[in-house]
Amino acid sequence: MALSLLTRQMLRVQALPRFSNYFSVQNGISANRGLSNGFGATNLLRSKPISQVVTKRMMSGDHAKKWKLEKILTVIMFPIIPATFNNPGTEILDNLFAILVTTHAHFGLEAIARDYMRPIVVGPALSKIAVGVVYILTATTLGSLLYFNHHNIGIGAAGKQIWSIGKQKTEVA
Repeated sequence: MALSLLTRQMLRVQALPRFSNYFSVQNGISANRGLSNGFGATNLLRSKPISQVVTKRMMSGDHAKKWKLEKILTVIMFPIIPATFNNPGTEILDNLFAILVTTHAHFGLEAIARDYMRPIVVGPALSKIAVGVVYILTATTLGSLLYFNHHNIGIGAAGKQIWSIGKQKTEVA
């Protein structure tokens, strides 16, 4: 299977621009085999260099905008994380922390699902199921964290309690 994936990917490799003259059709004769069908057209190659042939990839969305959003989110998390644990019980910081961490984790898990569960490898149905599982996991995580913030002590106070577990002194009788 690995060999078939490798050969599939090798067939998609574009020729480098400096070698494109070797693979283009010139004067009705294929530079590759020197064959022509007698009408000025070649059997295997068209009149366009291979370096100019673009294969459309099965991707959707603008990944540059998403990448910028991920980086902005990461920069925003730098002050929010310490502020959440230094001010335990602040509902706004706890909720903001829950939303930012869940979104950050969602971007990572979605990238993993889309990279490793590609339709060409596992089929379109399993690929869509994997991405759907990521969305369900994200929604469940965010709902659970917000529920914890509103019906329990909150993320900041819980983190502070966990951090202080080993610092409590025990009295010897």
